[in-house]
Amino acid sequence: MIRVLKIGPSRVSLLPVIRGLVSEADKVRGAIHGGDYDAVALSISPEELDVLLNKSHIQAPPSGIEEELYMRELRRFGPVEKPPPCFVEAARVATLLHLDCLPLDMDEEEFTELYCREVSGLEMIRESRNLKRLPDIRFDMQTPEELVIQLDATINRYKGRRRVEEAREAHIASTLSSLCREEMSLIALVEWERFDGVYRRLQRSASRAPPDYSELPKAFSSWI
Repeated sequence: MIRVLKIGPSRVSLLPVIRGLVSEADKVRGAIHGGDYDAVALSISPEELDVLLNKSHIQAPPSGIEEELYMRELRRFGPVEKPPPCFVEAARVATLLHLDCLPLDMDEEEFTELYCREVSGLEMIRESRNLKRLPDIRFDMQTPEELVIQLDATINRYKGRRRVEEAREAHIASTLSSLCREEMSLIALVEWERFDGVYRRLQRSASRAPPDYSELPKAFSSWI
């Protein structure tokens, strides 16, 4: 499901992806090869993109209880790997096709400052208690898309964590809008959990853009 937006002089194709699911690599490869793009953008941090582009990534175990739950439940729909194959394959294909590969998310320092600002000490205590219960949770969603949305709601159940993720959505949308100041065609891969929030923000950016008169007949264009 690719959604296309015209933002300023640029054309943005938004592709939702499921982090970790190996089968997503085929979808990503087909989407990038199937379009005439100038760049590929990913909803990951600059540091994460550096790792992918330098090919220094190796298969890694889950980094905590939240990732263990995510990967365990997602395996019901197929093999799961870390780092996410959707982003690994996007970086590989972009390099192969000599396309710019760009990060959309905030850097690690900015994220840490955001988290400390938005998540209170009381919420951290509540999160710690919630983490102890996570291994016992089971989900019965019928699709991986439904699953990751429900996992996101479970993991980010407290207001501070939700504000952090909303700030990420705003940052990703803002970065994409900034890239669209010059004419280009790009495909942006955004994790399913953040996709709708990013898309809504970009729709607002598109609606605020000045009208494009470039394709009007000359008789009408001369009036502008």
